[in-house]
Amino acid sequence: MSEALKKRIIEKAAELFPRRGLSKVTVDELCEETGISKKTLYRYFKSKDEIADAVHLRNMAYVKNGIEEIIHGHDAYMDRLYKLCEFIAQFLSRMNKTAQQDLLRHRPDLWKRLESFRKKELFPLFRNILDEGIKLGVVRNDIQKDLVLLMLATAIEGILTPETLTVQSFSTAEAFRGIINIFFYGVLTNKAGSQFNEMTANMKTEENLSKGDYHDN
Repeated sequence: MSEALKKRIIEKAAELFPRRGLSKVTVDELCEETGISKKTLYRYFKSKDEIADAVHLRNMAYVKNGIEEIIHGHDAYMDRLYKLCEFIAQFLSRMNKTAQQDLLRHRPDLWKRLESFRKKELFPLFRNILDEGIKLGVVRNDIQKDLVLLMLATAIEGILTPETLTVQSFSTAEAFRGIINIFFYGVLTNKAGSQFNEMTANMKTEENLSKGDYHDN
């Protein structure tokens, strides 16, 4: 069996599932999009659920590797902080609200694994970032780290859920950016906070200009 073909199936599924929802994407459609027969697909995966498991592992590895690359990069602290937040927000933007609700309904085990991943892999990274920021003098040294991290975890777990997002007008990425902006506004020093706010404001302006250019075309 070809590992390249197996990867191609996973990558195509990773593109379709967040866009349309796991239950809405059929094996026939996945085969057509990938350019293979069902017989070929079933040589690699026994079922669509098995493909969904592979996509989940692929996504978690992608996020973890991306975050570690940013954290261990050579950019200035504030630049890495901003890149980290935008990287996660961009990843979250790939799955629309309907697809999230669909995943929770049809594969609640995967949703629980996603929540576990956030707790075990992502939140410890934010603790490390706070520690580094305190040493550099850009994060206030009087904060209670356990408390602020608990507040961050509670906000994310309470808001980034299908039950909440489906009745709100904002997207998953917008919700995450809002949570992160409030979080860092509270823990950064005044100077660093102003810099972070300026960076996010510039990005928002660039996004609005991009949207305007697109519509003009």
